Amino acid sequence: MVWDPAASNAITAKRQLSRIDYNVLEGFVCLGAPVVTVSRDRIAWANGELRAEKGDGQYIERPAFSPVHVANSTWKQAIASQGVRRADATP
Repeated sequence: MVWDPAASNAITAKRQLSRIDYNVLEGFVCLGAPVVTVSRDRIAWANGELRAEKGDGQYIERPAFSPVHVANSTWKQAIASQGVRRADATP
């Protein structure tokens, strides 16, 4: 990737590739932006235009339960909200 540190870019929902029509950072101006993206010695994106073609990518197989996934899942379970257990009280 070629990065232009002087470029500025305002975040807007109209330019994002998403199913939602809003962005919580709407109007925020970022300093610095990618100018060109290169993949396998070919220009994949330049000047806001996608140049990659079907078949340019390569599938990389990943294990179903990688150590990162297991650690993240364990952490989420550890911090999940839990109800308070109380003894039954019968009047």
